[in-house]
Amino acid sequence: MIPLRDSIQTRRTPFVNYLLISICSVVFFLQLQTPEGAPTLVERFGMIPARVTEPGRPVEIPVSAELIQTPRGIERVVEMRPAAPSGVPPVFTLLTCIFLHGGWMHFLGNMWFLHIFGDNVEDRYGHFGYLLIYLTCGVAA
Repeated sequence: MIPLRDSIQTRRTPFVNYLLISICSVVFFLQLQTPEGAPTLVERFGMIPARVTEPGRPVEIPVSAELIQTPRGIERVVEMRPAAPSGVPPVFTLLTCIFLHGGWMHFLGNMWFLHIFGDNVEDRYGHFGYLLIYLTCGVAA
């Protein structure tokens, strides 16, 4: 069941919630504008565990994969390429990845639930408390 709205009135304007929805929206539309063949925002600002745990180590990402017949049976061959350099120090990708989305449904679902429930959480915990909860849950996720 998808909620359409909530009936709980807030006592204060949810500035932080509006700001988070705006930032996520701008970042998502920038993701959509990435030219073909250019490193994506997800590649540059997404959290790649190897970058965080071993910052100096080069990271490769898969380009394509195919199954081929070999004398030992069917094997999966993956073509790899070096990942674009991180847009921020690797540890900060724990925060920047919070604002990235994997497609329209991911983006719309997140923004819808943030719009419906975020204002109530911000009202309950205050502006700073809500931002802290949002960022903490995003890093934990």
